[in-house]
Amino acid sequence: MTTTHITRRQATLSISATLASMALPSVAIAAPSSPPRSLSNIEVVRGFMRDFFNAHDPSTAERFCTEDYVFEAGSLGRLVGPKGYADGLAGLFQALPDVQAAE
Repeated sequence: MTTTHITRRQATLSISATLASMALPSVAIAAPSSPPRSLSNIEVVRGFMRDFFNAHDPSTAERFCTEDYVFEAGSLGRLVGPKGYADGLAGLFQALPDVQAAE
C-alpha cells in the first residue's frame, strides 16, 4: 500500500469531506460482500466507520467501496476505487493518528 503524506490542514479538510459525504444519499458505499439480508444502510455505514475509519484499517476499503467508487477529496485529489480511497485515507490516518468519527 502506498502512503500519501498530507498536511494537518489537508487531513482536516479530508475528514470534513469524508464525513459530509457519508450523510449524502448519492455516496456509493457498497454493502460488505455477503451481507445478511437484514443488514440496513445504517448498519453498513456503522460498519464502515468502525472497521475502516475508526480502526484506521484501509485494507477494509474493498468491503465498502465499489471499483467505480470516486471520492473527490479536494486537495488530496480524486480517489478512485477501494485502492485509491485506502491509499488516500492511509495518509490521513498517518497525519492524524487519533482521528475518530462519532455518530
